[in-house]
Amino acid sequence: MALTTIILFAMYVASDKEEGLYNLYFHNCPFEGGPPVPINTVIEIYESNDGSFLSAGEMPLPALYSMMSLIFLLSAGFWTFILKTSRHKVYRIHIIMCVLVYLKAMSLAFHGINYHFIQTRGEHVTAWAILYYITHLLKGAVLFVTIVLVGTGWNFIKHILADRDKKIFMIVIPLQVVANVAEIIIAESEEGAVEHNTWRILFIFVYPPFGGLVND
Repeated sequence: MALTTIILFAMYVASDKEEGLYNLYFHNCPFEGGPPVPINTVIEIYESNDGSFLSAGEMPLPALYSMMSLIFLLSAGFWTFILKTSRHKVYRIHIIMCVLVYLKAMSLAFHGINYHFIQTRGEHVTAWAILYYITHLLKGAVLFVTIVLVGTGWNFIKHILADRDKKIFMIVIPLQVVANVAEIIIAESEEGAVEHNTWRILFIFVYPPFGGLVND
């Protein structure tokens, strides 16, 4: 026998001190001594925070990400100027580092725009979200490629990677991509969802060997 229950309630946060001091949990309580009761729950939540769809802790994020993106962009431009006017030899690793800073600036810009639309519309704009995820993945991959290249002394001490270094690259880059994908899915999925727990476990198992390979 199917039982349909509709629950409507509203909660008002009266002061700034109470912001963020609440949690909402749904728990399926089985009958005592009986088998678990399967349920199908549909939840519709409308949140309004002084004209914004972001929580009190997330409201400064659009401006913060935009400001940090501008700082990284100016830093990358200054770095580009230094590389072009330098009298000393410019190594390819310096160019890769400069590209990394540009990717970081782009990632922060797209993240800020994405949060702006969440703030004003209450939902992601798919194009900006995809652009952020792409630049975030590229930034993570380039970051750890740079770390490994500097660690192996490429372009400073030697110009050709040894077989051992190439094997490290073949392992580190896929692990980094998997870790970044897991991080994105964990951030975007609900805590009780199956995919959230699956990718969280995968993230925990991937990062220790990944960090060990980088430190090695």
